[in-house]
Amino acid sequence: MGLITGTLRLQQLNDAKHDMEFKMQEITQKKLRISGNLCEVAEHVTDASIQGKDSPEMKKLEERKIQLEAIEKKLDAQMAQYNNKLSAIQTEMESAKKIVESNIQSSFTYGGRN
Repeated sequence: MGLITGTLRLQQLNDAKHDMEFKMQEITQKKLRISGNLCEVAEHVTDASIQGKDSPEMKKLEERKIQLEAIEKKLDAQMAQYNNKLSAIQTEMESAKKIVESNIQSSFTYGGRN
């Protein structure tokens, strides 16, 4: 891989890294919203428990809680997937940096000396 090609590859990897980090931030924000919704559901559950566990409102709240927890698990799995991709990108970036540095060093070596 030449110097220009290596530099372009580094730029691509850097862009992919930023994209992955942005996606991870979005997931974190979604999880925060879900946590807020779960807190609201918990508050309503305590209010609805006065009416009884078999009340229609209580059943709806329990269903909503189960849905939110399922979404949260899905987001956790997505976050783990993005973490793995980010790790792979960072590893590849380190490799590409070494190649670029090697090309720079060999390009600017005069007469076998540094």
